[in-house]
Amino acid sequence: MFKNLIEPDFPSFYWKVGVNLEMISFNKEWEIKILDHNALSWVDQIHEDEKSDLMNAIDSSKLLKKHFSMEFRLRNPDHNWIWVHGRFQPFYDELQCVKGFDIFGIEFELQNQSSKSNVSRLLAAEDASRVKSGFLANMSHEIRAPIQAIVGYAHMLADSELSADERKKMSRAMSRSGDFLLQLVKDILDFSKIEAGRMDIDILPVSPWYTISEVFETLGLQANKKGIKLLAIPEGDIPVLFHTDPTRLRQILVNLLGNAVKYTLKGEIKVRVKMDHIEDISGDCLVFSVEDQGPGMDDKQMAALFNPFVRAGKGFSSRIEGTGLGLTIANRLARLLGGFIRVSTKLKAGSCFSLFLPVDVQDLHKVIDSAKLGTLNSRDLNAITSTLSLPTSASILLAEDSEDIQVYLRYLLEKEGLDVTTVSSGSKVLRELAQTDFDLILMDLQMPDGGGMETTKIIRNSGNKIPIFALTANATKQDEIECLEAGFDLFLTKPIDREKLLEALACYLPIADKIKIEGHGIGEASSDSNLNLQQHFFNSLVFKINNIIDFNKSKSFDSLEKELHQLRGASGFYGYPQLAQIGEKIECAIKKSSNEKEIEDLIKVLSVEINKIVS
Repeated sequence: MFKNLIEPDFPSFYWKVGVNLEMISFNKEWEIKILDHNALSWVDQIHEDEKSDLMNAIDSSKLLKKHFSMEFRLRNPDHNWIWVHGRFQPFYDELQCVKGFDIFGIEFELQNQSSKSNVSRLLAAEDASRVKSGFLANMSHEIRAPIQAIVGYAHMLADSELSADERKKMSRAMSRSGDFLLQLVKDILDFSKIEAGRMDIDILPVSPWYTISEVFETLGLQANKKGIKLLAIPEGDIPVLFHTDPTRLRQILVNLLGNAVKYTLKGEIKVRVKMDHIEDISGDCLVFSVEDQGPGMDDKQMAALFNPFVRAGKGFSSRIEGTGLGLTIANRLARLLGGFIRVSTKLKAGSCFSLFLPVDVQDLHKVIDSAKLGTLNSRDLNAITSTLSLPTSASILLAEDSEDIQVYLRYLLEKEGLDVTTVSSGSKVLRELAQTDFDLILMDLQMPDGGGMETTKIIRNSGNKIPIFALTANATKQDEIECLEAGFDLFLTKPIDREKLLEALACYLPIADKIKIEGHGIGEASSDSNLNLQQHFFNSLVFKINNIIDFNKSKSFDSLEKELHQLRGASGFYGYPQLAQIGEKIECAIKKSSNEKEIEDLIKVLSVEINKIVS
């Protein structure tokens, strides 16, 4: 492998070792030049100065499943030390666990540091070139085919003699090709982030059952078109909530279930959910198993299953579009979440992909019997919420100075049976806490007479450990870090996602004496209630725009910023993000001390938009 990299007088070696580093096989050059039959193990031939670093690199490679290269000294049978550059490539068993290493080595003379560096650079360049060539070869067809379809159909659509049906068919084909290209770009970006170690993971309380229903909604139409039924089957008790990254969990499940839909021609696909105890992750875990009725895989296909840019093989799978990155990304995301994916398959009899994710002990305090959930069917999927069970006696202190948001959140929380007390400033929060015992606080960050950050610090300094959620329109990572450092338990951005809020409340509020799930849904607001809420919001917009215009004329910028901040939060809640976007632009213009004309023009745009909504 390395024969032509440097002078041919330097021999190259190959040896294969097991997971415990026991020798399995080696080439002739190794036996003649290096192997000391008197040594207990080849490891004993490594110089002590490099042995510790090499063993640590091997352990890390087992854990991360990545190859590595390293220079070290080996003692030959004549008891002389020679320098070897070794490349350690792990190989795997059928469960994708590291089974051992293929080791490729080349001897070199370490006359100075540059000699060692040159060999490393040559080998790294060879690896990079090989990866680049493989990437381009695999992606060339994937990119060219949909682009060719889009360009070709675009030219054909210019033909005025085409019928309406022909135009519709071509438009749909262009749309499918565009969607495919978009997914390809997303996969490449995700893969690049994971490779660079820049994939962010946000651990939050997540409802596993609700997550599956979301995935079913995403893929249900595609499955229905093929006549395939999607079934979710809970087995035994499962957690109401468990802590993981909800976005990455959905991404993994969409990939696994999406592949099952692609490769299954007819029948049904089952997603089984259960708890299990796995020694590999030292504890309890939640298992999502996706069972398809596809063609299955042979040993060769299984061996390359999680390699980048590889699909199952020729024949049936050659008709399946895909980047070849989906399973690679899913597998690596599973490991980032502390879990793993296992696969079982039988040729012509289907496959089962199982995702194992760790579950904290605290998540097991609140579980639900699978009999209460029943089986979820994609064909008659109703809008469901998570398997929440909020204690009906819990009391919430809502600290929010925007009346619109107060009305909305109070309505939402009281509908769930919670007792809600509202205040509009930090000082009032402290006053209420001194008089009443609450179970949880929802705290806006920007309030008069004591903002949420300062108020939370005071509460924590007093020794009070009550759960506190931050509510804010400021959604940067730095804002979240500052909130958590100040003592908040959770960071929620406006507009607040109803389901995320209820999931978080179910996790942090006291556990009810008896878990009570009434059907799958929490229920929706009546149309009259929704109309009243909307009307209240419309009425408030008239006052807000008048206040904004007056504050700008009088140059009361503090009051103007406060009014805009409230508008941004409330607009998102009631489904008018365009108002929030314009409000944010005005806030930015004020903070940058922009000229008065620019601010005034933006306020006019906001006024026009509000008039449209109200009318």
